[in-house]
Amino acid sequence: GTGTGTGTGTGTGTGTGSGASILPGALVLNDDLAEYERIFGEEAESLQDLVDTEFYDSMEELQSTAPPGAEWGIDPDIGAVVPIYP
Repeated sequence: GTGTGTGTGTGTGTGTGSGASILPGALVLNDDLAEYERIFGEEAESLQDLVDTEFYDSMEELQSTAPPGAEWGIDPDIGAVVPIYP
């Protein structure tokens, strides 16, 4: 016999963290950090490394996607870009 069917589903989820990983600018920068590591064989020590290696023309360009009142920085605990609030 054969049969067809349709179904729907819903789901919920919880997460922990600073929320930085979901900011589009952080996603782009974290991709850039991964690319840097592939090219140079080591992690970038700071976002300045991305500017020095011409991923970005300037630090101003790199920081232009940061949330209001914050600037991007690398969280040493997780090795990912997060917004740093003064």
